[in-house]
Amino acid sequence: MDGLEKLGSVQFKVSCVFKTVVVEEGSKKRKYQTFKVIASSELKPEIIEQHESLKTAIISEKLDGTCCLIQNWQGKPWLWARLDRKLNKLSERKFRKVKILHREWEKNGRTGEEPTFTWTDADFKDVPSCWQPASGVKIENGIAQADINGHIPGWIPVSPGSRQYCWHLTPVDFKLQIALLLRENEHGLEIVAVPLDSICGHTVELIGTNINGNPYGIGSRDAPIHMFVVHGSISNIKIPELNREVLNEWFTSTQDGAIEGVVWHCEDGTLFKVHRHHLELPWPVESPRLCQIPVYINVPFDTSENMWEDNSLFRRLNSVHQQKFQNLSALNV
Repeated sequence: MDGLEKLGSVQFKVSCVFKTVVVEEGSKKRKYQTFKVIASSELKPEIIEQHESLKTAIISEKLDGTCCLIQNWQGKPWLWARLDRKLNKLSERKFRKVKILHREWEKNGRTGEEPTFTWTDADFKDVPSCWQPASGVKIENGIAQADINGHIPGWIPVSPGSRQYCWHLTPVDFKLQIALLLRENEHGLEIVAVPLDSICGHTVELIGTNINGNPYGIGSRDAPIHMFVVHGSISNIKIPELNREVLNEWFTSTQDGAIEGVVWHCEDGTLFKVHRHHLELPWPVESPRLCQIPVYINVPFDTSENMWEDNSLFRRLNSVHQQKFQNLSALNV
């Protein structure tokens, strides 16, 4: 797993490289949202300040799945699911009013006193005792502080047999301490079984049949396929200059641009991104870049010991070990 130490961990919402503007218009990304956030043509001040470090950053594809964490739990490397602690209904209503006042404050040139919301632990819904706040969450007086959306980013260890996280569990085997990983190789992509401890401390994206509408066309209802991707590891892409109009053209007219977005992994661990919705471009697209690349299966095991059930994803992928498929959507096991 060479080079993974250079990749940033996705613990929070990643900031856009451009200054953003709130438009009072229904979001195409989130149907319930009555506004949308789009990129302006101006870079954020911190981007200009870190321009040199951005030149040496690892540039990766932003994948459309759900964020997970591989981290120790009870002495073993374990899979953690994202679970943000959210406001209770009463506090949510109060906070919504403050957000409206804050947007008005920004529209009026930030004149007068800034509308704020002071958190207390009683404002938030209860979470399981095993829940942990994300790395970097600000703690004041022993209380984890919420982000600008009123959420406290956090994680919960996934229990074997969990129904809520059943799809999270398909590409991991806690007994053997292995996970199914999609990564780049010299010929394109490969799905490989790796030790959990080799990716411990990293955040990963879970993609597949039953995740976020399956924009990559992986697997089927009768034979679902799910896998993890270490954040930042799909990075064999070249982007043009950091200019909104140029990026817009790149997203709409190139094979590499057939992706949800781009993430910059700076050497100091800072992350920046831009995705299609920032540029008011549609996603998903008909032929995503991830499904235009050959994929090799590298899941070698001796199945004579009956380690898995017949419908186990590990067993199914083992049945096509060392086979190469035209792309991920052509994989059918």
